Amino acid sequence: ESLKPQPPLFSVAERGWVPRPGLMGCCTSSVREVGAPRKPADDFTEGDDKKLSVRRKEDELAEFVKSGMGRSSTALAVASNDVASGEAASGEARGSAKSGLGSTSMSVLNMFTSRASRSAPRDSQFDYASRDQTIIIFDWDDTLLPSSWMRESPLVDEKGHLNALSDVDSAVQDQLRTFMDQVVAVLALSLELGKVVVVTNARRPWVDISCRTFLPEARQYMKRIPVLYGLELIEAKTRSFGEDKGVNLTETKVRAMKSAVTKFYSRYDNQSWKNVLSIGDALFEHDAIRQVVRDRPGYTTEKKCRTKTIKLLECPSITGLETQLKIVRTWLRSLVESDDDLGIDFGAQALGDQLSSAMPAYGGETSQDLVELSSR
Repeated sequence: ESLKPQPPLFSVAERGWVPRPGLMGCCTSSVREVGAPRKPADDFTEGDDKKLSVRRKEDELAEFVKSGMGRSSTALAVASNDVASGEAASGEARGSAKSGLGSTSMSVLNMFTSRASRSAPRDSQFDYASRDQTIIIFDWDDTLLPSSWMRESPLVDEKGHLNALSDVDSAVQDQLRTFMDQVVAVLALSLELGKVVVVTNARRPWVDISCRTFLPEARQYMKRIPVLYGLELIEAKTRSFGEDKGVNLTETKVRAMKSAVTKFYSRYDNQSWKNVLSIGDALFEHDAIRQVVRDRPGYTTEKKCRTKTIKLLECPSITGLETQLKIVRTWLRSLVESDDDLGIDFGAQALGDQLSSAMPAYGGETSQDLVELSSR
């Protein structure tokens, strides 16, 4: 896919970045442009069939949530702590100035492995699912920010210019507030489980300004999360963005992801890559992370690196994206703890079967044993 230069979304004000009339899109590519990534041109000319298909899939996912999200009683015993922790985190972000990640829950799998680790040192591969060995990479637009919905909401006028949040009615603000609670919960849990990074094809400072404007209660978590702008890394190498030249979206993600993962797994000599998760709506970013892991440094290729991707729906509604994040939050700990490569596609059939492949083996413990352990 290639991108053409588009008008800027924000300009520099004396006291910082301030929204001003500009196009809300999904991928700018000029070096001087700042804004949300602009969708490729094909997305503007597609008919309603794709939207209808996405909405039908969102309805299916909503029913999936109502039916328990494919969790057995065993899995629910482990996941319930994470759900409660996420709710506590969103309440903390809304009503207090307390710091921290909002959760001290320990999964059943970690209970077992921590007992086994008390007697003797072990290879760090055994700790692949620990916070120190896990990296979770999020996209931003249509993953943590409902960008497609925003373009069709009162937040954007008929010319594609952003309106102030205070200019829209309370119903829209309520939708964003409810969505924001889910984002806060997902970020809080993710920060508990591993190193979290946001990789985007947007232009600086889109993530900061959109979070501050539309998801203000998520800012305390985003302050702990590095944001990598993939286009900047391409620009730094080629110095050719002033030309009318196409940009390969996969390549921008590859460079940014490679930078993030390499830095994370370089904190001590010969640290092997172990547990990499990518969560986003675009197929090319999941291809990108697999390429990054496949091309990792030679000294680590002999060790196992678990590559896990969660492909969300493209062009979601705000309620549809909220539903997807709810599923991600419920399953995230199991996905982190899985000892296998995983490819979860929310647009495919039998999502429950896909997710169940992530359930860790608990060494023959019964469901009741696990329920009792998780409540201690």
